[in-house]
Amino acid sequence: MFANYENPKAAFKLSGEYFLVNNYAYFDSFFVAKQEATLFNVLHVSAEKAFHLSKYINWYTEVHLQQATGGASVNLPFLLTRNRIAFEGNFYTNLFLSTGIEIRYYSNYHAANYSPFTGQFFYQNSSVSANKPDINFFFHFRIKSFKGFFRLENLNTLMGTGKDKYNYMVPFYPSQTVWLRFGVWWSFVN
Repeated sequence: MFANYENPKAAFKLSGEYFLVNNYAYFDSFFVAKQEATLFNVLHVSAEKAFHLSKYINWYTEVHLQQATGGASVNLPFLLTRNRIAFEGNFYTNLFLSTGIEIRYYSNYHAANYSPFTGQFFYQNSSVSANKPDINFFFHFRIKSFKGFFRLENLNTLMGTGKDKYNYMVPFYPSQTVWLRFGVWWSFVN
């Protein structure tokens, strides 16, 4: 079951999802597959809101809360949040610009482990992920039919030393360090 409520005038959205899961198939270790015969449920509630701080500066936030019950063989972070503070607007008639900082965070939880032998993630309860927020810089623009973006991601790895500067999405597998992504999209009209 799910429900959504959106209020465009106030720039916010609420949603909720409730899942009943039965006969859930999953990997228990590097090579062993299992099936959960008992019924369990997952509840996911989210909220999104846009705040207009000034004429060109906006703050976009989204918060997700989720919980699995009934002794499920699924580990989920209770809290996930993403926040963007952006300088954006329409400049010089044809230039549409959005640039700023994005911060993503999820609460500590028993993240799934990864088996390189099978290429599968598997359930584990021994290691807890304790990550710092991911910090990204973005620069997105559009000029008529040309769109482009530059993203400098994982700026949080510039802080800290040694293995503590990395976020671990999976035990023993650190995320990438600072990296630059860019892209272009151009459409031609005859």
